[in-house]
Amino acid sequence: MSIKRSFWKRGLAALGALALASTAYVGYQWYDIQRTWQSATFDTRDTAIILGAGVWDGKPSPALRERLDVAVKLYRQRLIRNYIICTGGVGDDPRSEASVCAEYLTGQGVPAEVILLEERSTSTLENLANAREIMREKNLTYAFVVTHGFHTKRALLMAEDLSIDAAAAPVTIRPINERYLVFREVAAITYYRLGGRARVALFRWSVIDR
Repeated sequence: MSIKRSFWKRGLAALGALALASTAYVGYQWYDIQRTWQSATFDTRDTAIILGAGVWDGKPSPALRERLDVAVKLYRQRLIRNYIICTGGVGDDPRSEASVCAEYLTGQGVPAEVILLEERSTSTLENLANAREIMREKNLTYAFVVTHGFHTKRALLMAEDLSIDAAAAPVTIRPINERYLVFREVAAITYYRLGGRARVALFRWSVIDR
């Protein structure tokens, strides 16, 4: 066998192994994302952190409303002892996600004094990091993280890295484009593990552990 032919054979074998490993990785992550939110259990917590989502014309987008309805249900079942933290800054709409959340919650009978606003964040990591500061100020320890099922694993991973004792409170309604969203989550989890944790380490060093 010539050197050139041997080189191509080894290269194809390496590509095949890489493709197989990638498929196995994506398959495991897909399974674990589904397992994480489907195995969620509920006990009483100090607070619920509602992760931000879109605002449309000053109102909650369907996705945000689904998250808010989960928080309302937890509150009505008396599973939230103290506060609900609404997170999310200003995006395409001039109103912050957090303020729109608060308006919706009060409209559903949640007292205004129960609701805390975090209006600076623009990402899931910032939602949780800033909510962690509010929890610290209010001496809150245990939190629900309210988000969609497909998003739960990454949110809980970030919460753990931020030293938030968190339990999932997922939206169980399956979106029409669930397959695309789960694949996107696999990519987002991979990206976070490769680089995002450095930001968390910096935050912990500068704020949490000082």
